[in-house]
Amino acid sequence: MKRRNREVSIFSMSALDLFASALGAFILIAIVMFPYFPNTAAQADLDDALERLRAAAGDNDELTQIHDQLNQAIGTLREELSRCQRQVGALEGDLGACREENSSQQDRIDEQEAEIGALQDRIDEQEAEIGALREESARCQRQVGALEGDLGACREENSSQQEQIDEQEAENARLRRELDELEFPHLDLVIALDVTGSMGDEIEGLKAEIDGLATILLRLAPSVGVGVVAFGDREWPRPLTQFRLADIGSAGNRTRLAGFIESLSTNMGMQDPSNPDQPEAILAALRAAVDMPWRSQAELRQVVVVTDNPAYPYEVEATVSAASAFAAGGGGGTVSSVFVSTGGSLDGTAAFLARVASAGRGQAVRAGGSMTANLLLSLL
Repeated sequence: MKRRNREVSIFSMSALDLFASALGAFILIAIVMFPYFPNTAAQADLDDALERLRAAAGDNDELTQIHDQLNQAIGTLREELSRCQRQVGALEGDLGACREENSSQQDRIDEQEAEIGALQDRIDEQEAEIGALREESARCQRQVGALEGDLGACREENSSQQEQIDEQEAENARLRRELDELEFPHLDLVIALDVTGSMGDEIEGLKAEIDGLATILLRLAPSVGVGVVAFGDREWPRPLTQFRLADIGSAGNRTRLAGFIESLSTNMGMQDPSNPDQPEAILAALRAAVDMPWRSQAELRQVVVVTDNPAYPYEVEATVSAASAFAAGGGGGTVSSVFVSTGGSLDGTAAFLARVASAGRGQAVRAGGSMTANLLLSLL
């Protein structure tokens, strides 16, 4: 707001003072000079002039009094004006200081508002982070709940597996006791092993147990020869992979046998990773096993077919006939089977393998436990 001009104008008072002083001086000069003026007027006019002069003198006294009063008032007003100007100066100084203080406070307010804005931004970020952490915590809690459920299921499965392990260990102990009482003649064993995609556990089991199996067989028989026929699907470029029968009493032959077993893998020889049908090349595997170079001193020649599916339908009877012919050929030949039940096993597989074992005068074993146990059961 524009400041009101409080300055008092004194021009009119000065003019009045001037006029009153001039009038008084004129009257005094007229009185002094009056005797020297020629008597050019009538007495009446003179009296009238004197009367008017006296009246003017009275007016002059009154004006002088007024003048004095006005001078006194002017002095008072000037003092008041001076005091007011000093107050205005002081107030202007205070106003300047106040404005400076206001400016400083405004700067502080601006800084605080900026700081408040920054703090609000940080609060928003922290609230967003808190929200994200809460979501992460909820997700983590859900994961913990799921993992606890999985842990419980895993513990139950482990308990079940431990029971199976205990049963297998009991069975192995029983077999060891029985084997300790058994005496085998010179033995040749050919393992015909299915290496299609569903037989991974059996392949890994044989890898882990081949040394132990060889040790047990050498304790049971005076001499042992072992061969392996790994077979898959008849459509594979290489449906059969063989390890020719060799006397494992030789450390070199045992090392070669272990190396061959270690090289086995699911679907080996398939190349194109597809196997559209479930029957396997069992007839070809059995014929390759029968054609192994059996040792002349072997009194027991055992072929064990390990698979989870039957032969091709049009090869079923030929497979059974081949097992029968091998058993009837003399030399202690037998054909046994180990049925591995998997999710891909066809109905009738167990019955087919039982027919093959019966025709080959061997044992039909349903897989359970270790490969060593299953193979030993097929020899008994």
